[in-house]
Amino acid sequence: MEGSVGQKVDVSVLDGLKVLTITAVSKGKGFQGPVKRWHFAGWFKSHGSKGLRRCGAIGCRLTPGRVFKNHKMAGHMGCHVTTVTGIRVIAVDVEKNLLVVKGSIPGGDNALLKIRA
Repeated sequence: MEGSVGQKVDVSVLDGLKVLTITAVSKGKGFQGPVKRWHFAGWFKSHGSKGLRRCGAIGCRLTPGRVFKNHKMAGHMGCHVTTVTGIRVIAVDVEKNLLVVKGSIPGGDNALLKIRA
């Protein structure tokens, strides 16, 4: 679809489509530990354990004496460009300018979505 800057686009363009691809920036969750970020199991929960949500050992002391790249650790989670494919279109209401889809789409409320056929 070609158009000019500032042109209003409504959902009538998507009428007749069955499957969409939606891209957006995912919800940001801030700094998260390894249990939430990577679904680690955590430590045992009995016998006086105090490290319930820690990640455990991250490498050997002598050889190689460092932590390998891309090791799953705590850090910033979310705020990534995410694409979801195969989103089914349930209904297109041109009068109310509504697009009803089945499935989850990335981003929070009032997020800017890129919709492709």
